[in-house]
Amino acid sequence: MRVMEGVDLVAPARVTGLTPAGERLARVEAWFQSEHASLLRLAVLLTGELHAAEDIVQDAFLRLHRRSKQGPIDDVAPYARAIVVNLARTRFRRRQRLQDGPVPEGSIDGHDGAAGDRDEMWRALMELSARQRAVMVLRYYEDLSEQQIAQVLGTSTGAVKKYADRARTRMRSLLAERNRL
Repeated sequence: MRVMEGVDLVAPARVTGLTPAGERLARVEAWFQSEHASLLRLAVLLTGELHAAEDIVQDAFLRLHRRSKQGPIDDVAPYARAIVVNLARTRFRRRQRLQDGPVPEGSIDGHDGAAGDRDEMWRALMELSARQRAVMVLRYYEDLSEQQIAQVLGTSTGAVKKYADRARTRMRSLLAERNRL
């Protein structure tokens, strides 16, 4: 250890109120380790594709780390979910512009469409709008309340109810149509 005029050159200097980058990174990394599986599941449910979900979660944690430079985040879980939902929605919009029509069958976990009712539900879920899909996934797979979903999506609880109702109606219609075929 080299000391020069009373200044320790080995230990990092601390400024009151600021968190050194190493501590902030350690907190984000610990949170990443505990929440990665949950956010990956959410992203897979929103996109229907594992590789896209992995990219979205990685990007979400990078954004979370960048945001943590501005100061502590009060409640990290809803903030991270909101990032994942927004990234999935952006990806969905971009994909819809590049491709005409609904998501092709078989894109969910490599299923070929012959696995039964569960696959029918998945395909119907993938045909919803990005916002409707987000509401359904957050409600029925993440088990969030309408108020929590509104917080994640940055909207009102009334809008969440509207999206959920339209999504359920659309899914019923899609499933009934497929059962007639």
